[in-house]
Amino acid sequence: MLTFKKSKRYINIVLDDYVLRIIENSGQDISSIRLVKEFMLPAGMIEHGKIKDELAFYDFMKNMVKELKIKNRPVRFYVPNALVIMRQVDLPAHLEGDAIKEHMMLEIGASLHLPFDNPVFDVHILPREDEALATNTNNSQETKQGILFAVPEAELLKYTEIFVDVSLKPMVADVEALGIYRYFYYMSDSFNEDAVYLIFKLNLTSTNISIFHRHQVEFLRFQHLDIDPTAWTMEETEDKKQHWVYQGDEAQLIGSIEDQIRELSRLMNFYRYSMNQGEKQVSHIVLTGDYPQIKEVMENMQTVYDLPITLLSGYLSKEKTDKLGTAYVPTLGLALKGAGAS
Repeated sequence: MLTFKKSKRYINIVLDDYVLRIIENSGQDISSIRLVKEFMLPAGMIEHGKIKDELAFYDFMKNMVKELKIKNRPVRFYVPNALVIMRQVDLPAHLEGDAIKEHMMLEIGASLHLPFDNPVFDVHILPREDEALATNTNNSQETKQGILFAVPEAELLKYTEIFVDVSLKPMVADVEALGIYRYFYYMSDSFNEDAVYLIFKLNLTSTNISIFHRHQVEFLRFQHLDIDPTAWTMEETEDKKQHWVYQGDEAQLIGSIEDQIRELSRLMNFYRYSMNQGEKQVSHIVLTGDYPQIKEVMENMQTVYDLPITLLSGYLSKEKTDKLGTAYVPTLGLALKGAGAS
């Protein structure tokens, strides 16, 4: 969403309320990755994507930069999903470049209302399905459609300012759903240009659902699971591998996930009938996320939906060598983004 300055090697950071994942690569090449790390975050430091304890987060980041020896490295990161708002907007067809941003600055707060003040935003113009210009039925003004991504400026600045304070150089702030799709498309050997892909990302404490058609995001929804997020702990196995364990009410956890799986049916119907008047429907589901039993979730979904379902895992090459697992998919999608890329 934001582009500052180009450099050769990048630190790619994915933050959630409970974890920070980081990889380093050159440009947009995932085969150049040299650093892969995961850090559990103290409870209460970040909540619902917002930094609640700025001093603690500063100390954490400062120690991490020192430990990994990544001082002065350029950084790409995702705006936390809980902070991102997506809206489809109509724009006068003649507007281009900076004029689009100026137009949206006037519309936000007037005809377009967001749940926060002073947004930082970006607009992606949608390609036309045909050569004819879209028509606004109210005033016959020629229009084109775009997707608006907006985040609260105050919350975004907290992240960028702390990155700068610990001697990192923020270069790009991206939207995670776009990064996951970017990685899925890059790795796919059977991509269908006409298919409608629903990406279901299941994390320890939340879900993020996005729908893509012809490389454009058409639906985005983030939701917290109805569980105790502090009940997750990271444990180490005998072979020194770390894994997440839920210490809370397991029946409640499973029930919350099953509710989300069933909710997909309602969302797919909404997409098909309310958004597209029955003319388009989801044709493929992509599952990913850091939930430890994600393979069991996929098996459950296969009994519910008569659709192809792909479990998207992380690899360090297009040839699918050096597997990282599903948890690192968003980080890899970020690593594929150039400083000025879409």
